[in-house]
Formats: sequence, C-alpha cells, structure tokens
Amino acid sequence: MKIKKDTTFQGLMEITRKNFFLKPKTSKFKEIDSSFINFFKKKIKKKTIFLNFQNKENIKIPLIKMGKASSFGLFIFLEFVVFYLYYFFKGRHKRAADIGGNLGLHSIIMSKLGYTVDVYEPDPNHFKLLKKNVKNNNCKNINLINKAVSNKNSKMQFVQVLNNTYANHIIGEKDNAHGKLKIINVKALDISKIIDKYSFLKIDAEGSEGKIICRLSKSQLKKVDIICEISGKNNARAIFSHCKRNSIYIFSQKIKWKIVKKIDDIPEHHSDGLIFISAKKKIFDFKYGTRN
Repeated sequence: MKIKKDTTFQGLMEITRKNFFLKPKTSKFKEIDSSFINFFKKKIKKKTIFLNFQNKENIKIPLIKMGKASSFGLFIFLEFVVFYLYYFFKGRHKRAADIGGNLGLHSIIMSKLGYTVDVYEPDPNHFKLLKKNVKNNNCKNINLINKAVSNKNSKMQFVQVLNNTYANHIIGEKDNAHGKLKIINVKALDISKIIDKYSFLKIDAEGSEGKIICRLSKSQLKKVDIICEISGKNNARAIFSHCKRNSIYIFSQKIKWKIVKKIDDIPEHHSDGLIFISAKKKIFDFKYGTRN
C-alpha cells in the first residue's frame, strides 16, 4: 500500500486502526511498516522529521544518530500501534507516565491528544534532547523528570550503549549489551510511591519493566492501564506470574492482542510485539478491524 503524502496524524490513525490486530513479522505487517517508512522518508526536511498532526500543526523531531541507529526508528508502524492506543484512550485517561521517554515523541503525541504527561528519562544526553523537543513542539502539559523508575528509591548505575543508545539500561537488567559502553550514576524512583498520580503508563525501560510492574500491588494495578515493551524471558515470566496472581489481564500483540493464557504468548523482544496490562477484560472489544 502507498500512503498519500498529505496524510495527517488522523489519517495514519485510521490506517493503524484497520491493521491493529496484525501480528508482527507477518508479511502484511511488514508491508504496512514499509509504507510508513517510505512515507516518513519524504517527511524529512533539513534533518528534521515532520508529522502533520492537525490543522497544519507539525510535530518536529530532529533526525539524529543514536549510535548505529537513528531517531527515524521512532516512526515505524509498531510505534504507531502504540500511538493509536493513546488516540483511542484519550477520553479515558487524563494523566500518564512515560517511563523511558527517550527523545520525547510518545510524550509529545500524548500531550497533543490532551494528556498531562510526566516523562521519566534517566540518560542525561537523551534528557537534553527530550527537553529541547518538548520546547520546540510547544508542549505545556509535559513535566520532565531526569530520573529512572524502578522498584525502590535509590542511586543506580546506568549503562550507556554507545553504538545503540535505544538500548541504554540500568546495570544488570540486560545481558546482551555489546560494543563500547559507558557507566554513569542515576537516581531512580520507586514506582509504588508515584503510581497513584496516573491512570496510564507507557513503559519502555529496557529490562527494568519486570521490577516496575511486579512492585505494584493488586489495588494499584486495578487502577491503571499499561502499555509495555518486554526485554527477555525473565521479565516475561515475572510479569506473567505477578499479573496471574493478582487477577490482572495481559493482552499480547504476539497473539493479535488476545488475553495471555501461557508464558509463550508473551513477546520477549519488541520485534515480537508489545503487551497491554489492564484489570478490564473487554479493553479491546471495539472495532479496530479484525483478528482473523
């Protein structure tokens, strides 16, 4: 498929709605992803990626190197699946936490949709760019916090993966970091002490997601919806067990957003999809398209 060059954010949301239940790695998913990549290649001007949000209001993110990767990776179809959730839930959720804010695109999208967002980003280099992007996109309802989120208030060592800064993480949370690394100290906040402010969490914590989610009590989990990327089998197992024990539902993109019944239903890498955690069983009972 080809996306028209004048397609706005709302138009991209409609394309995403129709293809929401596609499983990652399928030929159809790859076709849609290629369409998004080709579309955004034409939206690069003066080393800036533009997204027409509405009424000719553009969201602007600089095209920068992040080791061997680049900020262009923020505009793939998988990201727009997450954006569609923000779009769909905009009337339900008012205040969100963006845990692992990176360059801020997710927070900016939520901000434009009317959410108040607290964005947590421990990496000082990313935080500097995040702060600049929030300012350049005129977002007044985003609060910037240069800290990590974990299962306790503490100082932690943080690994900067210089050849792929998307993979930066708290030390010990990932075992596949390679290339040139730099270790710095960061401050972390206990999720259980801040969770009551939010009804929605986006978590992209590069290996810390298990500790974050498993720190939440049953009563806290019942009050929040969570979209989350999983890194590794240990995190998948921990989250599966914790949610099962507390009667909380996990929906997996790996199985077309159906309810997880067994551990193998949960993706262990973002290329296999994401998970959505909620106490509401019918969270996906709306007309996105078809699971068939």
